[in-house]
Amino acid sequence: MLSLNSLFGGDSYPANAKSETLTKGLIITAEQFHYLMDDSLGFRKYVLQALVERLTGVISLISDITFRRLELRLACLLGQQFERSEGMPLRVTHAELAGELGTTREVVSRILKDFECQECISLNRGQIHLVSQDGLEWFGNNRKTG
Repeated sequence: MLSLNSLFGGDSYPANAKSETLTKGLIITAEQFHYLMDDSLGFRKYVLQALVERLTGVISLISDITFRRLELRLACLLGQQFERSEGMPLRVTHAELAGELGTTREVVSRILKDFECQECISLNRGQIHLVSQDGLEWFGNNRKTG
C-alpha cells in the first residue's frame, strides 16, 4: 500500500514488511508500473483489488480500535494464531502482539497476565502456550465491549 502511494505520488516512504509464510515477490520500476497500469487490464484490476482489500482492512482495524475492547481484540488475535499453529506454542513477543494491535507492550503484557490468571494461557519467555481454548474464547466473547 505504501509503495503504491509512492508510485502514484512520487514520494518515497520507508517501510518494513514481515511475511508469516514463504513468499515470492516481484520488483518493478515506477516506469514499468505505470506502463502496466495503462496497458494491462489484468494488472490494473489486480492493483485496484489489492487497494480495496487493504483499505477495507484499515477501516476494519480503525473500527476495532474505536469500538472493541483491547482484551477482546487480543483474545481474537491469539485464537487465530493458535488455530494456525494447531495449538502449538506461539513464538511471539509481547512487543510483536502490541504492534499488531496498535498498542504498547506494557498493556499487552498486563492483559496476557490476566489471561494467564484466568488459566487460558501460560507464558514463558518468547512463548505463549494455550491452556484452554474454551477459556480464551469465553474471554474474547463474554467481556463487555466499548
